[in-house]
Amino acid sequence: MKIKITYRAEDEARAAHVRTLLRQELPRAKEHESCAPDGVHCVYFRDIKPRIKHG
Repeated sequence: MKIKITYRAEDEARAAHVRTLLRQELPRAKEHESCAPDGVHCVYFRDIKPRIKHG
């Protein structure tokens, strides 16, 4: 599962709240953040599934 959140500086408090909620619900998720030149911030969450050993 992948989740992408985009926001501008004026929505930073709201985005931080959503990030906190996602961290609680997806404790093993990897998180990556980037910022575009036009001021749009992107946060990506990718859920890590436990590996299943075969054989």
